[in-house]
Amino acid sequence: MKKAAKPRGRPARYNREMVIERQRYRLSGVTANSSTSLDDLVDATGINRPSLYAGFGDKEQIYLIALGRFRDMMRARLQQALTSRGEEDTVADAVNRYLCEVR
Repeated sequence: MKKAAKPRGRPARYNREMVIERQRYRLSGVTANSSTSLDDLVDATGINRPSLYAGFGDKEQIYLIALGRFRDMMRARLQQALTSRGEEDTVADAVNRYLCEVR
């Protein structure tokens, strides 16, 4: 029976979810991926460059993961706004509620 290969290098000493969340937060603000340097990510996460590369591949992968997470969050908020309508609510009321929450 073949043993499972041990992962190479040291185990990650950071919280992967925290890295994604911090980048997702940057997406919801003024800063976008093209203006976010790897040094910005290092500063925001407290994780060094080699660890970021080992954990995510590159800046683009962090961005894509965070963008997907942001999309899912916004979709869930829209779904919540649409399904929490009262009897007298219109679709416009639900969309307005969603837009006010997103701000």
